[in-house]
Amino acid sequence: MHAMTIDPTKEGREHAAASLRRLETVLIAHGFTVEVEVKFWQVLVCAAAEKLVPVRSQRVQLAPDPTGALNWYFVLPAPADELPDLELICAEDAVSEAVEIIAGAMGRVIR
Repeated sequence: MHAMTIDPTKEGREHAAASLRRLETVLIAHGFTVEVEVKFWQVLVCAAAEKLVPVRSQRVQLAPDPTGALNWYFVLPAPADELPDLELICAEDAVSEAVEIIAGAMGRVIR
């Protein structure tokens, strides 16, 4: 699946922004540094409470699946001339599960 941003309505944008903020809040509560990119429906997560450093960071995007349901995805690195691929994390409303999976991918355990 390729990264994409669906921006159909004002309500859709507001819903996406609220979901991004929920994920941001829980990640910060667990000690991550987070940068929200509302325009692209993404967050950049850094494992250390330092500067956001690309080699120690993970980009996560909120995007629709083929049925239109919103899900969290890892944005996989790609060459500059290609669209990045997405790897499914979980459904949008499963924020706790998303945080555990993101933490695991970054070598951290959430309790």
